[in-house]
Amino acid sequence: MNKSNWKVRKPRCGILFLECNWFKAVGMGSNAPGGNLASKVQARHQAICRELRADLDIIDPGLVSSVEQLEVAIKLFIQQDADFVLASFMTWAEDFAWVRFLRDFPARIPVLFWCEQKETIPRENNYSSDAFVDFLDNTGLVGSLEGSASAGRFRASGRCIETICGSRSRCHDRIVRFANAAKARAILHRARIGLFQSQNEIMWSTYVDPYRFFTDVGPEITIVSFARFLDAIKAVGDAETADLVAKFRGMYQVNDLADDALMKVSVQASIGLAHLADALRLDGLAFNDVDSALHEMCGLRPGFYHPDFNQNDSVLVPEADVCMAALGLAIRTMLGRPCLFAEPLFLDDARNTFMAGHAGPNNHAIADPESVVIMPDTEYKNADFEYAGAPFACFNMPLGAVTMVHFGPARDSFKIVQSLVESVPITCSLNGYASGNFRPPSPVTEFFEHLLEAGVTQHFLMVLGDWRAQIRDFARVAGFQMIDVS
Repeated sequence: MNKSNWKVRKPRCGILFLECNWFKAVGMGSNAPGGNLASKVQARHQAICRELRADLDIIDPGLVSSVEQLEVAIKLFIQQDADFVLASFMTWAEDFAWVRFLRDFPARIPVLFWCEQKETIPRENNYSSDAFVDFLDNTGLVGSLEGSASAGRFRASGRCIETICGSRSRCHDRIVRFANAAKARAILHRARIGLFQSQNEIMWSTYVDPYRFFTDVGPEITIVSFARFLDAIKAVGDAETADLVAKFRGMYQVNDLADDALMKVSVQASIGLAHLADALRLDGLAFNDVDSALHEMCGLRPGFYHPDFNQNDSVLVPEADVCMAALGLAIRTMLGRPCLFAEPLFLDDARNTFMAGHAGPNNHAIADPESVVIMPDTEYKNADFEYAGAPFACFNMPLGAVTMVHFGPARDSFKIVQSLVESVPITCSLNGYASGNFRPPSPVTEFFEHLLEAGVTQHFLMVLGDWRAQIRDFARVAGFQMIDVS
């Protein structure tokens, strides 16, 4: 977790707009009273960049029509660390620069290939010089079709090249959405995720090869010992603990069963966890909160999702699931949204719903503060640990559309499995859990048959809203398998 919050920035977009030499060489589109072809293309280029700057950090080397200009563009994109490149044939143009770009530009950086078109064009003869210039100015479709052949060849070899077609107004949001997905991919490739302190020995399906995780997903995994965590807890001052206890008591309801002394210890441990993440400059934590060594050494699992995680756009997930930590970080980067970490717990065939939730620290920023209740840790309240049952924040998922997302290893890479469900009123409360009641888009037993067939673990992130298109974009730019369940 980094106080400078390097993750908060606009996506960086390299502009590769190709123009034609041949038109110039044969004098096409010149000496028109209403402006020559070169001036029209330049004006369109500048207008597009101007419109995109509201949402993107534009890296613009100027129009490209030569090998020398292409080399300058590639160096600029690399030097300024572009998250992706937006490529377009502004008119029909020779494709030598495009093919060289696909060959020479780093394959790890995604490309969005845009066939930019006006919403309508005048249908008249091209006998006048102005009409002929307008005709040439609208030949980007020809260039894009020409360029698509090479895009297809390089895509088949593994390069991420997505294609869109349409006007600036039609494609603006689509470009920005792709840009945010590319930024999330880039953030993951610079991120560090702390694994406390080992993979989850009681949930083997969450195991992951750290080397493959680094090469295929991006984050570096840093192993953090519980002994170091205990030192961080002891270093937390009484005043800081008291301040956060008072803040939580002022914001949330406190159940009568929540012990005051245990709440103080739980808050202190939560602060220690946040401080340790900050000291180690971690962007995510996969906390093995069910490891008996943690409870024997520290006496409890920290019960609260410290506000620093949200302020720093970092994430905390339980049960040592580094894949879900990476997914949470990507979602936070793309959408700026908190997630409920949840396991589907049981289904209700008669009501066509299922309950999902999780004990332990969960991001209560997703909930209405009035619905948050601080109560004992039900799972551990009868355990033989020093601070067994230390309380944490329980809440119900707000109502509405929810994107339900899983991320984990696949045979050859990694995969995302997602669906759109509806958060509906809860019919029974799960004491000691942050939870929700959800209605799937199909009969609930059929829905879970699809999930079981896809091969998921029990871990999902629940995000308020329909973000499936954004998640699909992220899967494509990151090179992950994508499975939509309906």
